[in-house]
Amino acid sequence: MRHLIARLSSGTGVATSALRVVVGVLLAWHGYRKFADGLDGFEGFLAFLELPAPASLAVIVALLEMVGGVLMALGLFTRPVSLLFVIHFGLIFVWVKLIKLDPVFLIGGEQPAVELDLLYLSSAALFLVAGPGPLSVDARLGLEPAVEEHGERVAVSA
Repeated sequence: MRHLIARLSSGTGVATSALRVVVGVLLAWHGYRKFADGLDGFEGFLAFLELPAPASLAVIVALLEMVGGVLMALGLFTRPVSLLFVIHFGLIFVWVKLIKLDPVFLIGGEQPAVELDLLYLSSAALFLVAGPGPLSVDARLGLEPAVEEHGERVAVSA
């Protein structure tokens, strides 16, 4: 059993990298859709939530999701971008879903669901703490510390 666990653990960095790419692409798509659909509807939603400067905030959020998502997918500046996403989705979860709206836990009803926000929040928190994984621009540029392999520190070769 220890051998199996050791084998599975050896793929942790690749799994982290794969999750980072998927999350980044999805976030970039959400940001792109906000621009493609026109920011007016999103701005109106932000005004409904009584958030300050909804026109400016709509642009900031759409840019964060689109540009931040691309950076996340590439694994470039992963920790700072992850911190921004932790703040972003933490605020969405608390202010939008818990305070202003009456959410349900699972998608399927008329009310907004929270599971996607929690998935993005927890994924961003993982990348903030664990880093982007070995298959990232950060690792290739040496912006991340050495990666652990089987309990030993090894340098990521560029």
